[in-house]
Amino acid sequence: MRAGIEIAAWWLAGFVVWTATLASASGPELVTGVLASLVSAVLARTARRAMGGQPGLSRQMWARWVRWAALVPVAAAADLARLVGWLAGGLREPGASARTHQLTVPSGSGPEAITWRQGAALAVSSTPGSVVIGIRPDDGTLVLDQLVSGWPGLDERVADRQVSP
Repeated sequence: MRAGIEIAAWWLAGFVVWTATLASASGPELVTGVLASLVSAVLARTARRAMGGQPGLSRQMWARWVRWAALVPVAAAADLARLVGWLAGGLREPGASARTHQLTVPSGSGPEAITWRQGAALAVSSTPGSVVIGIRPDDGTLVLDQLVSGWPGLDERVADRQVSP
């Protein structure tokens, strides 16, 4: 039963990402997405088990991931608007607005810390204004390259440790 639930969750996540990248959804593309996502889901579960990994998603972690995922479209739109303004201003080089930025997230090799770092890296890298270029699990540091930043502050939210990991 647990294997079926895990595979279904991986499949749904893969299929949602697949369909989100389609310019227009046709029958063959959707069938390909369903099948490719199913194969990927089975392989993801197999790989996780082979590495001895645990899902690492407590209720608290699920809540964080959902909040981050809900904020990604808002942060992406805000970053896109800032980048368009940056380009419209005639800037072609990052200049002073670009920076390497470090976020502190939970360190260690426990499932909660690993899951936090993975979710944080995925959320922050899903916006056009920043990308995670390095993860240091020993001290819980994510290294970002940021062209633009600001409201809604997704990077600060993924580093928020008010609720213990």
